[in-house]
Amino acid sequence: MVVILLTSGPETQDLDTEDLYDAAVALRGFNANTFVVAIGSSPDVNELLPLVRIPGDVFQVASFDGLGGEAKSLATKIAEMDTPTFPADVVFLIDSSSDVIQNNFGREKDFVKSVANFMNADQNQTRVAVITYGSRAIEQASLISPHDELLSGLDGAVYVGGRRRMDLAVTKAAEVLQGSRFSVPKVVVLLTAFNGGGDTGLLANASKALRDVGANTYVVAIGGDADLKELEMIVEEPKDIFKVPEFTGLTTETSESTAKTIISRAERKPEMAYDIDADIVFLVDSSRGVGDENLEKKRIL
Repeated sequence: MVVILLTSGPETQDLDTEDLYDAAVALRGFNANTFVVAIGSSPDVNELLPLVRIPGDVFQVASFDGLGGEAKSLATKIAEMDTPTFPADVVFLIDSSSDVIQNNFGREKDFVKSVANFMNADQNQTRVAVITYGSRAIEQASLISPHDELLSGLDGAVYVGGRRRMDLAVTKAAEVLQGSRFSVPKVVVLLTAFNGGGDTGLLANASKALRDVGANTYVVAIGGDADLKELEMIVEEPKDIFKVPEFTGLTTETSESTAKTIISRAERKPEMAYDIDADIVFLVDSSRGVGDENLEKKRIL
């Protein structure tokens, strides 16, 4: 889905005016790619940025007379949109411990929405589950949830509170992935504002359970005090930890770059091999009408 907004001025602030950031989140809920054509000098480009994925998706035109010349650039940008195909089962673990205030919990949920939308989450390719955690871990959306249920599950996700029990979240993720598809990558994305402390033994054991199910684990470490050394026991390599200085850094651009990196690094599992005890005979038509080229295709099959 593509949305193109043409505007020649700043947003009018009426009593019922919705915040553009909230409106943008709603659009991304439909997997929409939004482009803005800002006409003249009146539009506030900074105000428009929440609507788009990257600043380059805002086209500035000096006047209405210049719209015709911008049409080709806009059409080219839309035609070149990179829509990734990423068959995978992905579990997001969202930190909702007492250290995370409600506003920041909302930012985490928006970040997860953006990553899932960039991956084009659906039931045929990228399946997504969501778990919130604090003193306990709660599954908010399952791998079999349709896209609309995934989004509603995120919107209504329960704020848990209490201590930050990452080990419970990781253990829950391993349980969820027990029912994942065999032939696609299994991915876990842990969001945490962890700054040290806790029982590292419990976390180490839980992380082993993830490795046992073949999961590729990534960490989004939020805040300047994040203890990267302890978080490294969860991932395969230190580069699988994405450092975000503060919750306000969970932007659309950050979510897109995170999604691209995960897609590029996720281990591709081999196609499913069937264990069948049988004698198989192929009867291959190689009569005159088949031809050498088609016969070779049959050999490949």
